[in-house]
Amino acid sequence: RDVAPSRGLGDVYKRQIRTRSRAVERIKELVLNDTRDAKEVIYMVLHSDCESDAKVLLDEIKHLYKNGVRFDLTTVTPTVGAHIGCGVIAIAYIVLDGLKERF
Repeated sequence: RDVAPSRGLGDVYKRQIRTRSRAVERIKELVLNDTRDAKEVIYMVLHSDCESDAKVLLDEIKHLYKNGVRFDLTTVTPTVGAHIGCGVIAIAYIVLDGLKERF
């Protein structure tokens, strides 16, 4: 397993991934593993000044994640963007299973 236990600071990944395309593939794989058993999920692709890359990723995950009930594209907030810089893309998700309120 390539995830080491942490002390409440998030997962620490042991395997290094050195290219952007491999990193994006790994992110898609991790999200797929996390949401595999969910019935309904909202997926979001976030980006910091790389909208074209984010749109490509959004199109890819629409076909990959069959349990997606909604797919959104958005930018990160300016405060976060100031810390991470330009060219970052991410996938976020909300599992709707068992939620009392619906979006």
